[in-house]
Order: sequence, then structure tokens, then C-alpha cells
Amino acid sequence: KVVDEDNKPVSGAKVSIGDDAAAVIPTDSKTKNDVPNGSYEVKIEEAPDGYELTTTTSKTAEVSATDKNPEVTLVVAKKPVLCDVKVVVVDENNNPVNGTTITIAGESHTLTGNTYELKDVEPNTYTAEVTNPTDKYYTTDKSTGSKTVDESKKSDTITLVVNEYGSVTVKVVDEDNKPVSGAKVSI
Repeated sequence: KVVDEDNKPVSGAKVSIGDDAAAVIPTDSKTKNDVPNGSYEVKIEEAPDGYELTTTTSKTAEVSATDKNPEVTLVVAKKPVLCDVKVVVVDENNNPVNGTTITIAGESHTLTGNTYELKDVEPNTYTAEVTNPTDKYYTTDKSTGSKTVDESKKSDTITLVVNEYGSVTVKVVDEDNKPVSGAKVSI
């Protein structure tokens, strides 16, 4: 019989018993009849789709006068689900912002463009943050974001927004709208 690590039956494994050629088990178990007493290696030759072999994919079945029908349980493991997270940095008008530095999964990355991709990661919630925008930009509460990726959503995009600095021009004029020089101005 073939089970997963939660002891749930698994079908579709390619199993060999003794010298018999491996055959795909359409259900979770296979029986070989008319077996003389002796030791027989029972082995999973190929895991079914979505599973991988473990250390318990081969065992010995002992057929004897006292046990004519030994049962062997072999275990396969579910393949881990791997996910992708994409981080995109834009300004408040949704224009790409190149060259910022972001942090995601505890690592800092300086972007050559405006996108960073974290590929083949474990399912989890990932938080990204702009830690060093380029000279023209500053961070806001929208410069940090989180997304959760898992079996149901294997990829997602975190969009981080930085704002572009503006400028203020001060012009000091008199009542005739003529420029006044030498005035002290604070902003």
C-alpha cells in the first residue's frame, strides 16, 4: 500500500514487487498472488504526479508459513508548492520608477529597472518595502506592501508607490507687482 506523510492513500505510484517489472498502481495498493515463502523487495520506482520519493519507498515483505499475506506500507511525500512574488515600484501616477532599493524576505536589492522577482519560494506572506528611493522620490505609507502566496495563489505582485518631490517657487513683489530683491524668505 502507498500512502502520503499523513497516512492518506495515494494512487498512481509505479511499484515493483520482487523481480516483477514495476507497474503503475491505479489505486493505493497492489497484490501479487501465488508467491512462495521468502523475502521480496517492494519498491516505489516512480512517485505519482505531485509527489516525490522518501526514505521509506522500499521495504522487504516476508512471506512465511505463519504470514502468507504480509502488508507493506510505503510512503511518498507531497512535492512542496513553490511560488513567485513580483515587486513593482511606481510613482503616484503609476509611472515606472527605476533604480530604487527594496527589501523583501530580509534581503536588500537595488533595482536596475522597476521590477524584482522572487522565484520558487515557499508559500508565505511576503512584505516588500522601498528602503532607498532615487533622488527625485520619497517614500510614503504606500511604499510598503504585503501579499500572501500559497497553493491557491501561486504568484502575486506587490506594487510599491513612491512620490516624486515637487518644487516651490517664491517670488517677492511689491504692490505694483514689481520684483523685490534682498527679501528674506522661509519655507
